[in-house]
Amino acid sequence: MLTTEQRSRVRARLEQQHEALRLEIADVQGQLAAPEAIVDGVDGQGDDGNMLFAHEQALGELMRLHQTFGQVKRALQRLEARTYRSSEVSGHPIPIERLEALPSATTLVREHLLV
Repeated sequence: MLTTEQRSRVRARLEQQHEALRLEIADVQGQLAAPEAIVDGVDGQGDDGNMLFAHEQALGELMRLHQTFGQVKRALQRLEARTYRSSEVSGHPIPIERLEALPSATTLVREHLLV
């Protein structure tokens, strides 16, 4: 169980991450909507290979950001449901040190390696 102070600290950190990720996602989506902006950032070459490579990188980054955004959103929901500190695999308490290092963690370290 988290103390009130720990819950407040975790909530603030997760909300800050949530907003930062939302802005990053909007930025990458803007880059994908304006392909010339991506090409300008690739040594000014502008050939099809560079454009495709830069576009693929942006898509990969967008996927990673969406995944992390979902994890943070889920952690906020778990915080509200008061299941935040319980592992989704075993139900055992997640050490506070792990949650301080990775606030969106939903499993114990050894369980994460198995998933």
